[in-house]
Amino acid sequence: MATVIIAVLIGVVVYSLWQESRSFHNHAQIAAVGVDLWADEQCTINASETGINWGVFDLGETKNDTIWASNPGTVPITLSFVTGNWQPIDATKYISLSWSYTGAVMQPADVTPLTFYCTVALNTTGFTAFNYTITVTGTQHK
Repeated sequence: MATVIIAVLIGVVVYSLWQESRSFHNHAQIAAVGVDLWADEQCTINASETGINWGVFDLGETKNDTIWASNPGTVPITLSFVTGNWQPIDATKYISLSWSYTGAVMQPADVTPLTFYCTVALNTTGFTAFNYTITVTGTQHK
């Protein structure tokens, strides 16, 4: 029995001579892309809740409204927008939307104004009211 215990102890000593371990601390940050839209420059009124009320258009008129985009993420972003859910669907033939954003990179915590321009064509016909959604997307800039 003593021989077995000595053999096991020798095995443990030999094993510990052939291997050694060390630990080290590491850290990382997950790339988080985000964009928030605000109805006010102070970024206190959520534009997703208020929307834009364009009011009444004359034919051929262009109106503008400004919202503010903020980057709550951890990485730089660029912005894009699309429209959807047009009511009536024919409104897409007569209504155009553009914006002031030039493609500038938004760093984390940046806030930038986005002025949207909505134009009703002179030849608009077939409806007297319209609505649609604007979706602004933040994409990681690499």
